[in-house]
Amino acid sequence: MKRHVVWYPLAAIAATLFAPPPAVAGPVYVPAVREITARRSATERHYLLADGTDLGTVMNRYRAFTLIELLVVVAVIALLAALLFPVFARAQESARRTQCISNMRQQGVATRTYMADFDDRYPWAYFPDIIHREGASPCIREVLNPYVSNDAIWRCPSDIGETFWRGQGGYGHRTLPFSDVRQGVGGTSYGYAGAGISRFYIGELAGLPASAVKRPSLAWLLCEGRPWHGPYQPDDSVYSSPGQYNVLYCDSHVAKKTLRGRDADEMAAWSRGSR
Repeated sequence: MKRHVVWYPLAAIAATLFAPPPAVAGPVYVPAVREITARRSATERHYLLADGTDLGTVMNRYRAFTLIELLVVVAVIALLAALLFPVFARAQESARRTQCISNMRQQGVATRTYMADFDDRYPWAYFPDIIHREGASPCIREVLNPYVSNDAIWRCPSDIGETFWRGQGGYGHRTLPFSDVRQGVGGTSYGYAGAGISRFYIGELAGLPASAVKRPSLAWLLCEGRPWHGPYQPDDSVYSSPGQYNVLYCDSHVAKKTLRGRDADEMAAWSRGSR
């Protein structure tokens, strides 16, 4: 008797907890899964819905891209590439230019250290064209290398060799990078206003005391061999190209100049009124 009194409430609670939900009024949609039938053909299996529609056709309709959709995607990718590639190219060029400026500043430090050891006189080294034409030695790289910690500072990252290979004033053909020793300009991308430059320009610095340079902010010390950072064209003349060079001046600042701009500074630095 007691057994029935104890278990009856427990059975009632369990029935309440696990009872099915009450029926919902109104029609309830049940997918016609049971109405799908299968038939096998000679080559493949088709699954048909109750209305005769091929299930595979329905699925493919939602999986595949149309030709127009693919063309739109390709067009969007091409547009993004056209917009982003120039940005990436400018960023890469900016990084190369920054490295080049860093190289030139280290060359300026090496020059000042050399001058401190040699009675405040500029290094005795040759202008690159004299080295190339006559095999003269030494070059500025050889003279200053004992004062630098990394020989890589003599190579500009943008140095591709001759840029005016169809124009006037250059070598007239493609060359190795100027920093390649086989090119014959001293294994450096940078030209020194050294011995022999007076044949082409003014302001020869080789062995000159620093006191002789009255306007060091206008007298250039080192300059890139070609305007590798500027908008040059292969058929430009080296003398009139809008391309720009990185130029290290005697006061150790670095500036971006066209050849004409650099030469104008040189004329002002060495004019009679400045001596």
